[in-house]
Amino acid sequence: MRQCHQRHPSRSSATQDPCLHGVGHGLEEAYDDLLRETLPEDWKRLADLLAERVEVVETRKES
Repeated sequence: MRQCHQRHPSRSSATQDPCLHGVGHGLEEAYDDLLRETLPEDWKRLADLLAERVEVVETRKES
């Protein structure tokens, strides 16, 4: 079995390593409630802006 702690982080394959997949989901679950309750206003505006841009792109694709 491969040793995950020996992977060099600057290698692109290190970011796609299955060993890191569970870590990302674990962090997401751990901070999910906190982020929903205390999401800063700037981040909310950014999320809204991105949603608007995605909608514009999808509308253009349908045309």
